Amino acid sequence: MTEPNEHTALPPREQAALLPFAPGVYQFLDRTGKIIYVGKAKSLRKRVSSYFLENKDHAPKVRVMVRQIASIRHIVVDSETDALLLENSLIKTLQPRYNILLKDDKTYPWIVVRREHFPRVQSTRQLLRDGSQYFGPYSSVGMQRSVLEIIREVVPLRTCKLNLAPEAIARGRYSVCLQYHLGNCKGPCVGAQSEEEYAQSVGLVVSVLRGDLRPVRAYLETEMARAAAELRFEAAQRCKQRLDALDNYSGKSVIVSAKIGDVDVFSLLAEDDEVYCNFVRIRHGSIVGVYTVKLSPGVETDRAEMLTLAIQHIVERVAGGSLAREVVVPFLPSAAVLFDGTTFTVPKRGEKLDLLSFSERSARIYRAEQLRNLEIRNPERHAERLMESMRRELRLDRQPRHIECFDNSNLQGTNPVASCVVFRDGKPSRKEYRHFNVKTVVGA
Repeated sequence: MTEPNEHTALPPREQAALLPFAPGVYQFLDRTGKIIYVGKAKSLRKRVSSYFLENKDHAPKVRVMVRQIASIRHIVVDSETDALLLENSLIKTLQPRYNILLKDDKTYPWIVVRREHFPRVQSTRQLLRDGSQYFGPYSSVGMQRSVLEIIREVVPLRTCKLNLAPEAIARGRYSVCLQYHLGNCKGPCVGAQSEEEYAQSVGLVVSVLRGDLRPVRAYLETEMARAAAELRFEAAQRCKQRLDALDNYSGKSVIVSAKIGDVDVFSLLAEDDEVYCNFVRIRHGSIVGVYTVKLSPGVETDRAEMLTLAIQHIVERVAGGSLAREVVVPFLPSAAVLFDGTTFTVPKRGEKLDLLSFSERSARIYRAEQLRNLEIRNPERHAERLMESMRRELRLDRQPRHIECFDNSNLQGTNPVASCVVFRDGKPSRKEYRHFNVKTVVGA
């Protein structure tokens, strides 16, 4: 079994040189295979390679850590924000030695719509299974506050802690507060706003938090135009700033989700004579592990059967002998009954489908890195593999070791030219490139 996303046969410095320039999370392992550090990067190759620069002024703790690095794992994600969230999740789960010494562990902020009469919209750092709706997490408190500010500016909702059950309001013991007089609340505590009308406002807030910004955008654009027409330029500028905040707002991430609890995700990539299975483990809505293993399918070619064998292999070698109660897969395995107590889900939409896409992309990235690693360690074998793959794809009788490609062009039937590019063993042979001025052809 090959460990996930790492090049164990190469020295750490060379492993770092093979990493992609994409954003992601990296893990340093010592000689015993224990993870000693987890970090995030906007560019994995640049960030990890910086640890091995001899002239870099590292702190003593960092130099000690670098001497213990034996191998490197990495996980590619879509954005720097996702890398930040995944790093936080892995540090909490793995508690690597040098993260405990060098990094302050923290919990990211969420926005919660409380499950209560006349729900409040609040900031929280505790993700509870209490029936409330949670949105986020947000990579910074500033981003969360800007969203809350937009919501509170556009949609008047209560912020008080009063019990607004119908019987409590009927007693008539409450009175309106300053927020009512400022226009930030419509006074549900005194019966001035019905629960149905309030629910419509909450629905508008929820649509914003789910990413549907059209109602709020239309409102802000109208207010900005009105303020500008009335020469209230400061008010127009505030609306413009809130529109910019809307453009930068993103409330969804497959790295951490409030809607998903404990789930395992498997994807299968079968190409040529190789099979790669990626395994993503989610606990309490957060990704805590991403693994890719390469399997030898033998004579078995049925995809459902290969998925069954891959899940069995990973459960025994990686997953600690157990699976979550729900497993997300691209298609049902051939022998689901072997996994007692587990429900297999083939998603068609939503966050589980996003997780499955993340798993499939991780498997493809891992395969590409394995091929690149093979090209560096054994270029002859890599060339043979590439040529044979091209021969099969193009249905040729022999391998296309020498390829010449010509392209002809003219300017409305005049000044004809041609160019030739040459590939040998799948690599450009630039010294054999040629450019021709055609003189014996009339017209196109």
